[in-house]
Formats: sequence, structure tokens, C-alpha cells
Amino acid sequence: MTAPPPSKGDFWTEASAARRYREARPYFHPVVMQMIRERIRLEPGAKLTLGVDVGCGTGQSTVALLDVAESVVGVDSAEQMLAHAEQRAGVEYRQGSAESIPVEDGSADIVTASLAVHWFDLPKFLAEVARALQPGSWMVSYGNGFSGRMIGNAKFLEWITDVYNVRYPAPPRQGYDPDMDAFEDAGFELLNDGNSYGKDGSHPSEPYENEVTFSQDQLVAYLMTQSNIVAKVEQGTEQADDVKAWLEDQVKPFFSQSEETFLFRGNVTYARLNAGC
Repeated sequence: MTAPPPSKGDFWTEASAARRYREARPYFHPVVMQMIRERIRLEPGAKLTLGVDVGCGTGQSTVALLDVAESVVGVDSAEQMLAHAEQRAGVEYRQGSAESIPVEDGSADIVTASLAVHWFDLPKFLAEVARALQPGSWMVSYGNGFSGRMIGNAKFLEWITDVYNVRYPAPPRQGYDPDMDAFEDAGFELLNDGNSYGKDGSHPSEPYENEVTFSQDQLVAYLMTQSNIVAKVEQGTEQADDVKAWLEDQVKPFFSQSEETFLFRGNVTYARLNAGC
């Protein structure tokens, strides 16, 4: 039985946090959209009819899903996130939760969740996805995280590990690894590389890596969007300006040139709703 996830509190509800998130988060999503197209065997130029993006935030992942679906509904519980969401033809945003997705039964061809599943009540979310999807359709969850590695400078990882993560530890959350029992109970089959994954110890998620180039200011802006820092600022234990000044002072020595390259890593989990559901 999966334990309920810890409350996400108000990490993402403030307008300032929503603006920071939209402006500073790397746009890695096209990498994942291409992986999805290949995994579900979409022909070049072909698209599904309706995609639903749950936990859409400011809409990066929602707009990206237009690469796979003709029209997309982005869903988020945070009003301020939706207020700052990117507008695009073919995209509609609706306020709702992962456990109560505001779409009709059997209306979706694909449901995605980017950087969000660790905040959800997984069994309730999967039950809602099963309700929203057409039988035989897809649910894809994926993450993308800062590895803490700077290309060509091993000392940056030491700073992330020994200084940054100590001062700003990550708040409690669920992991990204899928709970196979929860998927099975909701009527899903986990797949990877076209093969069904059971309880044989094989991992049901497909890993990937991507590189992001940051200037010093861009790196600081990105770190300011991490829940490690947002938690401190929005709970009032630190002031955003003070955190930003500390980060600027800390990362400056790592920039021997105007831009440096950093490694990000992620996993994509593919699940298909059984036809009999």
C-alpha cells in the first residue's frame, strides 16, 4: 500500500515563485517528447487527438505536449501558476488536482505528468488517469533533475553536496520511481522499450541525460526555483534577496567564462491502460 505523499504546502502558490519558475526552468521537454513519440510509435507528423498534462505549473510541459497531441489541457491546483502559464493555440488550462482531473471520462489519448508525480497521492492519481483515458492509451510521467555536475569542474559537485544541500536540504517528498503495484491496481501495464515489466527486478523507467548551459545569473535564477530554497523563502525563514546574494557570491568562482555547462538527468515512465479497463 502506498503511503500518502507529504503535503506540498504553499511552495508553488505565490506569484513570485510562479514567475521565477517560468523564467528560469530549463526547457528540456522536447527531448522527452521525442522519446514519447518513439516509444508509442507515432509516425512522423502524426499526432494524438487530446493530451492532458497534470501538474502543469506554468505550462512548459503543456506546450511541449503539442508535439504529440493536436490539443492539450493543462491542469494544476495552483492558481498563480496558471495565471503565469504560457498561452498557445491548442492549449487550455484548467484548475484542478491530480486526484480530481477536470476532463470527461475516456476523453484523453495521453496523460503526462512532468516533475510532479512525487507530490501526488499516487493510487488516487492513477485511478483518475484511468478514468480520463481511452482504453489502450498512455500515461507518461517524467522527471528532470540537476545532477550537480558542471562539465569540466568536479569541485562544483563538492559545493553542491557539502555546502548547498546542507544549507538548503530538499523537503520531504515521494520518490520518482514508480510503484508497480499501484499501476497494476489501477489497470495499467508498465512498459519500456516495447516490453512489459513485472516484478522481476528490472526497472520500468527509461533514463536520459541532457546538458544545459547557464550564465552565472541563469544558474542562480534556476537554483532559486528549487523547492529546497522556495520552502525556506515561502515559510519566511529566509529572505529571497538574501538567498540570491548568497548564491551569487558562492557560484561566482566557478565561472571562468561567461557560460558553463551542467548535466541534468531524468527518467521517463510509460504506462498503458489495459484495453479491458
